[in-house]
Amino acid sequence: GLKAFAVAILGGIGSAWGVVLAGLVFGAGEALVTATLGSGATQIMMFSLVVVALALAGRLVRARRGEEGMRVVGPLGWALWCAGVAAGLALAWTVNGYFVYVLASVALLAIVGVGMNVLLGLTGQVSFGHVGFYAIGAYAVAVLTAKAGWSFWLAWPLGMAIASAVGLLLAVPALRVKGPYLAMVTIAFGFIVEHGAVEWRSVTGGQNGLMGIAAPALGTWAPGERGVA
Repeated sequence: GLKAFAVAILGGIGSAWGVVLAGLVFGAGEALVTATLGSGATQIMMFSLVVVALALAGRLVRARRGEEGMRVVGPLGWALWCAGVAAGLALAWTVNGYFVYVLASVALLAIVGVGMNVLLGLTGQVSFGHVGFYAIGAYAVAVLTAKAGWSFWLAWPLGMAIASAVGLLLAVPALRVKGPYLAMVTIAFGFIVEHGAVEWRSVTGGQNGLMGIAAPALGTWAPGERGVA
């Protein structure tokens, strides 16, 4: 949640391009710092960016309604999108396994950041529990595929539906508050999801996570980690 918040702020409220770029830079920087200085330095970097984002939030976060909070992507923007996708696909098929993992992590962080930007850019409200919905959907798909034997293509929409249903339930108390009180509600939600995932070992695997999750397959073709990335 904190990473997505920092990415959304630093990328520019209301700018999907800026958030994607910030997510790419943040993810690549996180991987580089982890590889060279260790995970402790990565945490220092992350929280330093969060401090910067919080310092900027008071000036940048404001409510945007309707078209005011949305920017139309022009021909140049679409061309850059296509070039970025093509570059990502080329890298995914050519670099080694570690960098495939880095590419996948960077892309996932950018997706979460874009989702956070929708909330910040269109309403001006701050949420720190955004990644909790991401975790619920991911765990739902993982449990259904690894333990229940479901196909990924059946588990995927159900995982989204479960995360959406939890979001509707959280909206009951969240819609009654705003500003710092909304941030506190979402922080509590994030901690509930995190500790629930750690303590519910029989379902989530605890801190070890779930192993043996099959990659998505199209018929008889299983692309593996490289193809998924």
